[in-house]
Amino acid sequence: MRTYKLLFLMVFVVSCTPREFKSLDNITLTCATDTDCPDGYFCETRLEPSECRLLESRDLSLPMVTQSEVSTTHAKVGTLVIASFTADKPMRREDLSVYLGDDPNSNVFTENEDAADPTNNTFGFQYKFTGEENEGTLPIKVFLNDTDGNINTVDLGTLIVDFSAPVISELTLADATPLKRNAAGKVLFALNEGAAIEVKLSNGAALVNDETLEPPSYSFTYTVSDDDEESVTLEVMVTAMDEAGNVGTESIS
Repeated sequence: MRTYKLLFLMVFVVSCTPREFKSLDNITLTCATDTDCPDGYFCETRLEPSECRLLESRDLSLPMVTQSEVSTTHAKVGTLVIASFTADKPMRREDLSVYLGDDPNSNVFTENEDAADPTNNTFGFQYKFTGEENEGTLPIKVFLNDTDGNINTVDLGTLIVDFSAPVISELTLADATPLKRNAAGKVLFALNEGAAIEVKLSNGAALVNDETLEPPSYSFTYTVSDDDEESVTLEVMVTAMDEAGNVGTESIS
């Protein structure tokens, strides 16, 4: 009988001894407060759901971007912009958000999974412009949330958004000479913004900027070829394309 009592006492003592937690590796233990976690662990309430994490490896540093790239500096209607970045530590991928401007709920990019390499904390997002966005110089931002629940918002770069074509004004011929065989003269015009300019006759001949005027005013010279029919009146066509790719055109004859 004594043997049975002693055995029962040993079983009782062992069953009442608190369990020791050596590690929660590969185990997720949810919690509400630190008291729900074993010794050496804390309750990380910034995660959803909250879970017990090793106290000695607690990370309170903000996540940062170590490298970023935006595919273009200017955007117009239809422009597809790709923003890629590398974070300094593992991210909660489902919480990442890239957006244009200061409102995180508008002009939100979609993830480009083909450009992502999560094992190296690299991600890619893209956005196609519709023409409903604000114009001007706007920031591209990313909301970061690392696997420890630290959050941060970082600028990836800026983008000049421009939906307006260059305006060609004051287009005139310097004299009243008709644009026919052997005619020579100047075409004058002005632009409202910097742009790449192409000036041609309707027969394909290119005019030359004589650089006698300072931008935004321009002077191009022309000479009509002997090969053109004497009775044919030609046109001068001016095309201007800004840095965003918007194109303005005007002509005169």
